[in-house]
Amino acid sequence: MTEMTGMTGLILIIIIAIAIIGTFLAVISRYRRCPSNKILVIYGKTSSGAAKCVHGGAAFVWPLIQDFAYLDLEPFVVPIDLKNALLTNNAPAPIGPYSQAIQAGGVLYISGQIAIDPTSGELIMENIEAETHQVLKNLGAILQEAKITFDDVISCSVFVKDIELFGRINEVYAQYFNSDVPPARALVQVSELPKKVNIEISAIAQL
Repeated sequence: MTEMTGMTGLILIIIIAIAIIGTFLAVISRYRRCPSNKILVIYGKTSSGAAKCVHGGAAFVWPLIQDFAYLDLEPFVVPIDLKNALLTNNAPAPIGPYSQAIQAGGVLYISGQIAIDPTSGELIMENIEAETHQVLKNLGAILQEAKITFDDVISCSVFVKDIELFGRINEVYAQYFNSDVPPARALVQVSELPKKVNIEISAIAQL
């Protein structure tokens, strides 16, 4: 009788261990598939874990002991990796203490871009149209690296040396932001821009 009780206890321990390991592997699998700009939420009320991704900084929620019906657990969130720098070779490399873009809280903040060809390192300044195209191509490369598009941009800041050129700039700009809901925009005339360029654009996008 004692031997059978001991065997039953051992089997129960093995079953519980398998369940815990299975849950752990499932949770890790879901976590790895969750984008870095999301929160992975595991609710500790079901053996399946009820995982889902929601907007916010990356986080990991441990399901704790899920299989006991009398436990009514709230999600337990441990924030990690709340800010990520983004870098692509298809846009000009930073030349100072800043990042091409920062991902944080489900939002992408893109540093101001000028008309540098990232392949040659040369400025594209034959005319304002060509210069604006190159600026927006650089923005597009950063958006693509983040796996989003111009449709996801929610705000732009446009800095120009000569506001009289903005009609021509706007014709090019409209080719990239042509959705039914274009982003908010600020236009500022300035006395100087880096490398004597005529236009610089920064952007904010939703991830």
